[in-house]
Amino acid sequence: MSDIKKSNRGGARPGAGRPKKLQGVRKQHQLRAYDDEWEVIREFSWFVKHGCKEDCAKLMERLRKIREERDDPWSLT
Repeated sequence: MSDIKKSNRGGARPGAGRPKKLQGVRKQHQLRAYDDEWEVIREFSWFVKHGCKEDCAKLMERLRKIREERDDPWSLT
């Protein structure tokens, strides 16, 4: 065996490791839902993510107003 120790074997290197958090990356969230609820959530989220965020916000505001006008705050029917 040789007593010569090789250098530059591993360790910190420029550009190595996980990249820093980028601007505009969506944060992950967790949610539990039944299958029928999940389909509604999935479809609504598609509209939010693909350029209809302002329209979705207006729709949610209208739904909040309808819910406030009703006696039962949990029902829109």
